Amino acid sequence: MMKQTLILLTMGLFFLAACGKAPEVIQGVVTGYDPASKTVMLQDEQEPHRDLTFSLQQAEIGAEPAVGDSVRLSYRTQGETLLALRVMNLSQRSELQKKGSH
Repeated sequence: MMKQTLILLTMGLFFLAACGKAPEVIQGVVTGYDPASKTVMLQDEQEPHRDLTFSLQQAEIGAEPAVGDSVRLSYRTQGETLLALRVMNLSQRSELQKKGSH
């Protein structure tokens, strides 16, 4: 019985560690985009409206961002790098929805 409890406890701890911390989410306006270096610069819509640069090396990207677009992205901090995981272009999405409603 003790061995089974120890195994279950170990498995539970393993699964908790595997889940890790949930990614952070930010929304703002694109102030720069460089497809060659796979980076996007974003001004956070929340105070104090920080200007942040995200690496897109591993990101899933819907519609390609352009300066002035409103985007939402999920990311993780890896050392000093903000590593985007997913980029949703809200401006392009609303434009597509408007076209589809005609």
